[in-house]
Amino acid sequence: LCVVCGQAKQFLETEVQNSAEDAAVRAALSYDGHSSTDDEQLVLPSRSISNANREKRRLPLSTEICPSVEGDMDLAESDYEDMDQLDEQYTTSVENVEETQLEKKVTEDEVSESTTKESVMENITSIEVHPDDKNEEEMVVKKSQQKKKKKKQNKRTSLTSLPEEIVSNKILRKYWIRRYQLFSKFDEGIKLDEESWFSVTPERVASHIAERCRCDLIVDAFCGAGGSSIQFAFTCSRVIAIDIDPNKIELARHNADVYGVADRIEFVVGDFMTLIPTLRADVIFLSPPWGGPQYKNVDVYDIESIMEPIGGTRLYQACQNVTDNIAYYVPRNINTDQLVMLAGPGGSVEIEQNFLEKRLVAVTAYYGELIHEQA
Repeated sequence: LCVVCGQAKQFLETEVQNSAEDAAVRAALSYDGHSSTDDEQLVLPSRSISNANREKRRLPLSTEICPSVEGDMDLAESDYEDMDQLDEQYTTSVENVEETQLEKKVTEDEVSESTTKESVMENITSIEVHPDDKNEEEMVVKKSQQKKKKKKQNKRTSLTSLPEEIVSNKILRKYWIRRYQLFSKFDEGIKLDEESWFSVTPERVASHIAERCRCDLIVDAFCGAGGSSIQFAFTCSRVIAIDIDPNKIELARHNADVYGVADRIEFVVGDFMTLIPTLRADVIFLSPPWGGPQYKNVDVYDIESIMEPIGGTRLYQACQNVTDNIAYYVPRNINTDQLVMLAGPGGSVEIEQNFLEKRLVAVTAYYGELIHEQA
């Protein structure tokens, strides 16, 4: 009996010691503040369990002291079950910690994203309602409205300040805009009738032709309102300006006075074809009527359309009785082959395109000594 009591006492002491060790392990596994990474491992307290201890833990006081083989196997299985429980607890603890960290990280990301969105929305809101930006937008809109209003006012003012014959004629309004191309001194008192608006030679083109036709005496066969005659007066010693319309001669005389060259020009009212036998000249400039703006409606302008039924060929041949130095100013869509034919067999012609602000406005054919040597 004493032996049995001693063994029982030893069994109880061993149980108390094992219980204390198990409690320490459980406390370590259930500690909430522990975090685990791939490089960290939870170190479990080592414990050596002998077969005898296993047996003592499993046997009640009334069982035999010497265990059977079957009982030893049961103890071994029970010990592995305890170890499996410890592993499950450890794994569960680590998973809980990782899940807690993941949830915490997700929450932090969501909070950060939400904060960023709020910041962006605040910036957008601040941009939209920024008083300076609103003022700038209002100023831009106000300036745009003022420009439109000013443009309308200018249009009304310009219409009221136009001559009566321009206001009532939509076609002439287009030429009115280009009035300074026709005469640079237009505002100094230049006068034009309706036909002269679209028949006068632009000043820069006329000035160029005048340089090409420098001589002592030149005849402007169809002077009109005097655009070409005025420029000839700057390059030639004497100019004879002819037109069949007395009103055109009066306009040409008046405009020549504006440019201060009227004393160099002899104005003649008459039919050029009738006056040719009485003329003497170094150069003849031909700028006959083209039939109005309608010449633009055809793809190729026929030279025989000039002064029908006389025609452009007959007009040129009549001038040859006076001089071979002829400058022929014709529409830009003229049939250039016909201009070449005028020179006759073995003859020469220089055909020049006249541009104004990169826009082709007419063609000038030069004959006789007016042809440049390099041509």
